[in-house]
Amino acid sequence: MNTAGEPPPPFLRHTRTTRIVLEVLLKYPVMPLSGPWLREETELGSGTLYPILGRLEKAGWLTKTQEAFNPEGHAPRCFYRLTDKGRTRAREWVAETLRRTSGGCQP
Repeated sequence: MNTAGEPPPPFLRHTRTTRIVLEVLLKYPVMPLSGPWLREETELGSGTLYPILGRLEKAGWLTKTQEAFNPEGHAPRCFYRLTDKGRTRAREWVAETLRRTSGGCQP
């Protein structure tokens, strides 16, 4: 449960990889971050990262926008950013995940 009394979406599991993604997104809460940049920053493979981003978007915690034109001639990139709801819920979720993995101790 969060402070609003809502349970987390059932498709968001308290995993180390989801926590890593959320922690990086929380470092840059209003900055649009590209998928390749997030892969590099989190050190997660695309097969791990993009499903997590999809689940966060489905939960309404994240928005995804695609650039209209890539000046380097590559395929347009997608950028991800936490929503207001996502920032609040991500902070709560990360804290809860840390409590669960530390045996109940506060970080």
